[in-house]
Amino acid sequence: MAHTYTYLPQDVPSIIGNIVEQLSVNLEAELAHKVAYKHGTWKSIQGRIVDESTGTIIKDATFPLICLIQVFEEKFDADSAYSELTLTLLFCNISEPAWYSEDRYANNYLPVLYPMYAEFMQLINESPYFVGYNELYPEHTKIDDLHLPETDANKLPACLDGLWIRNMKLRLDNKCLPVQSWVNTIMNLDSSSYVTNQYVIPTKLTIDELDAFKVGSTITIYMVNDISVGMSLSLNSGQGLSYTPSTSIYQVLTVTDVSLLPNIVQFDTLVPAQSGSEIIVTSKVFSMGNLRPTWISKSNQQDSITT
Repeated sequence: MAHTYTYLPQDVPSIIGNIVEQLSVNLEAELAHKVAYKHGTWKSIQGRIVDESTGTIIKDATFPLICLIQVFEEKFDADSAYSELTLTLLFCNISEPAWYSEDRYANNYLPVLYPMYAEFMQLINESPYFVGYNELYPEHTKIDDLHLPETDANKLPACLDGLWIRNMKLRLDNKCLPVQSWVNTIMNLDSSSYVTNQYVIPTKLTIDELDAFKVGSTITIYMVNDISVGMSLSLNSGQGLSYTPSTSIYQVLTVTDVSLLPNIVQFDTLVPAQSGSEIIVTSKVFSMGNLRPTWISKSNQQDSITT
């Protein structure tokens, strides 16, 4: 017998992870470093940090770090449209045992931990998952933890400065999301023109659900023709996408800025050929990868054109 449920609980660690991923992109120029993310019990996170270290040297990819500390609570009320999450997070960065508190604020809190904290709260405020906040910050307690207590720090191969967010209250839609949410695409190839030894075909890719995408999501386009010549595409700028040409029949677009991603992506399909050649070109979205949780590709409608 098949299951009868419609919704699953929200994957809170992945939601927070997506926010941290966007935070890292937003602050990359300011911090000159990517922000890492881990979730689990503090003891397990400590063990992972040690595992990622060689002797007493922390790998560069480990810090700065945002941790979602588990276990966390999610309270459901029978007559409420929302559940209430109570979360604890730790923002931390590598430090020096000899630093005085003034050094820690000058080297860690002001240039690194405070910008991470402020950007995180802003992204929480903007997130579609969390509702009902008219102010910038949801309810929580912030704690500056200079040189994490010895009961914690002595288990790590380095000295850390930390910023705790304790008892952060967030309201979440308790209907959650459908088990599977679909993304549909339609490819449209317009009339071609001949320019410098190639046919140029204006192409429009319509995407019906932009909420499925995050930084690093990929759109793989399948492009073939009846004379088996290699094709490529010329991507219009300002669409939040990057593209590296390939000799394969598969061309991959990567999302670099979700805020710029349009519902209709525009590019030119380029087909090397002699003028006057008749070539049948077919194109569609083959797959989409690294989408947000619960989103999958359902229908990818292809289009064909004869040059």
